[in-house]
Amino acid sequence: MGLSRYGRRLVAHGAGYGLALLAVTSCTAAPPSGAAPPKSQQSQASPTASPSPPKPASSSGPAVPVGAARPTVADGPVLASVRNSMKSLPSHEMPSDEFVAVIRRDAPGAGELLWMKDDRTYCSAIVREGLARIECGSLPENWPRKGVLKVTTGEPYQDKPGEQPSLFVFLAVVEGEHGPYDYKGEAPEAAGSVRDAVVTFASGRKLGLISYEKHSRRIPETEICGADGAVCFPAYYPNR
Repeated sequence: MGLSRYGRRLVAHGAGYGLALLAVTSCTAAPPSGAAPPKSQQSQASPTASPSPPKPASSSGPAVPVGAARPTVADGPVLASVRNSMKSLPSHEMPSDEFVAVIRRDAPGAGELLWMKDDRTYCSAIVREGLARIECGSLPENWPRKGVLKVTTGEPYQDKPGEQPSLFVFLAVVEGEHGPYDYKGEAPEAAGSVRDAVVTFASGRKLGLISYEKHSRRIPETEICGADGAVCFPAYYPNR
């Protein structure tokens, strides 16, 4: 999931990692003793000039996983890997398991997770062999395809350090419940299986979460569609 205008990718290996934040503050010389502070400082001290409180998260959140998307005991290793990585991210909090959706379950210690504190804000995690790649951001306000809210650019994974990546993992978020999802027509060569999950909000709104892979740098021309055909999107071209 590459760095985009809607999300920030954060990568952690096993024991954790650090995120440095730089704060920029203005510097002004102190006024002479007994002198009145500048008008700008007087207005800042006025109760009427206090900043507005931050807007609360949507009342429709957090998202609740539906059916098979609910975590089980077998998902413990993947959840633990992500929670360990999140310790170094104080600005992003992982909720309790009941609010984390499991999109894909692979070998022990591998899979994809996603959670949303409201119907606009998400965090997704892809776990492979103890490496958790986490992206947090906001869903875009519009998208070229009807019903499609987010399609990632594909996260590369290397089998061995220094080698060209042979696995690319994609995630998509769509409006409504239209699964199960699959490739339109015959699956392209070197494409992995498509998995999907559903989350719901207190408002009744539902979102579909989709995970799929490709095992080649080649970009095949194919679409992924829901079972009812209401939502389709190019699998490997996120901006179409």
